[in-house]
Amino acid sequence: VESPFITISQMTSIIYFSFFIINPLLGWTENKIMINCPSSLP
Repeated sequence: VESPFITISQMTSIIYFSFFIINPLLGWTENKIMINCPSSLP
């Protein structure tokens, strides 16, 4: 396999697996923001 394809596959796999790390962190921070913001309560 040539060099550019190795680099492209490494970058896409990093982006793909970082989704599973970033997604729970975004959900956790969203919950923290919603708890701390009194105007978001019904």
